[in-house]
Amino acid sequence: LKIILSLNIVKNIIFNRYSKYPKYVIDFEKKLADKFSSKYALSFSNGTQAFEASLLSLGLEKGSKILLSKLTFTSTCITILKNGFQPVYLDFDKNLKMILDEDILKKDISAIVVTHAFGYTNETYNVKKIKELTPKVKIIADCSHAHGAKFNNESILNFADISFMSLQGAKAISAGEGGIIFTNSKDLLNTMIQLSHPSRQLIDKENL
Repeated sequence: LKIILSLNIVKNIIFNRYSKYPKYVIDFEKKLADKFSSKYALSFSNGTQAFEASLLSLGLEKGSKILLSKLTFTSTCITILKNGFQPVYLDFDKNLKMILDEDILKKDISAIVVTHAFGYTNETYNVKKIKELTPKVKIIADCSHAHGAKFNNESILNFADISFMSLQGAKAISAGEGGIIFTNSKDLLNTMIQLSHPSRQLIDKENL
């Protein structure tokens, strides 16, 4: 059996079926995009890297203010800080939902990170309100603890500009380790490919 498996591996290498981005990875991303009703999905080594690519794809200037709930994860805060951005923390209520401060929203906030903690989707109300108050501000949603969750029968992934998930071993959908982003924006996807997958083919665009 081991000899047969080894021969199959050699055959796949010879026929160029294994590369930096083998077909099974592309297929995995397409299946997840379909599963969660998103146009695009892009895989990463872990959720933190997925978030970092999401954040950097927005093209924000150093020192930009990133709004987020105090109920978030350490890696989210560290990623914001290490890339030279300024986190602005909001309190949360008894339902674990961010308490929005409209005055803060109007003070040069460049992006907002929403965390759907412990499977709750109540942050979707905030996403809608944020878009009404500041339509130009980009929203990134951490759905690592709300895999497959819906709000009014619509996937929570599609309320934000970019949503990401960790697929680490303790999550509802586990790959042992890994992360994935979802977006309906071709431009944001291509930017994330250029940032983190430089040899991968862009969507409808020539590689730099």
